[in-house]
Amino acid sequence: MIAKTFHPFGFSSVILNFKCICGNLVESEEGLIPSANLAADNNADSYNCDEYPFFAVCDNCDENYEIYIYSGMYDAYIQIEADINEDLIVINTI
Repeated sequence: MIAKTFHPFGFSSVILNFKCICGNLVESEEGLIPSANLAADNNADSYNCDEYPFFAVCDNCDENYEIYIYSGMYDAYIQIEADINEDLIVINTI
């Protein structure tokens, strides 16, 4: 599992670009950033995640990646259930 933090403030969605396990470049569909739970007592309890993931599919090998976005009071992060290099994930905020 890969988790990468980003700053969601002022943005409503993200598109990810990363290298697939086969080496091909992959672009995800647009994923909406959920609202944080601002009524929480601390940041750890403020994270919200949409019930359904968004996806990225490799055009070369058809590898399917499920992507979740968690948004908190001070930051957000994406989570991908895959063995890819975290340093090569580009998070494009929209």
